Amino acid sequence: MRNNNLNTVPGNQIISALKEINFDFDNSFVIDAGCGNNVYKDVFSNVIGFDKINHNDKPDLVCDFYTAPFKKETADLVLVLGSNQ
Repeated sequence: MRNNNLNTVPGNQIISALKEINFDFDNSFVIDAGCGNNVYKDVFSNVIGFDKINHNDKPDLVCDFYTAPFKKETADLVLVLGSNQ
């Protein structure tokens, strides 16, 4: 886990719940769908964020849910928090 200050991260209750179940923040592959400014880059070591809008060059990929280039069952966790796609 990169950022121990969860108060700065939206959805910190989810992150806290993942810590309770001993989620592997350093070795798991995480997709942040509708990532906005890609704030979870500071939390997970291996996260790719995508959004249909290029928010200040923050998303790793600019695409929508239908064109995201991920194969089924490749991620350990997919975050979809507040996305309206």
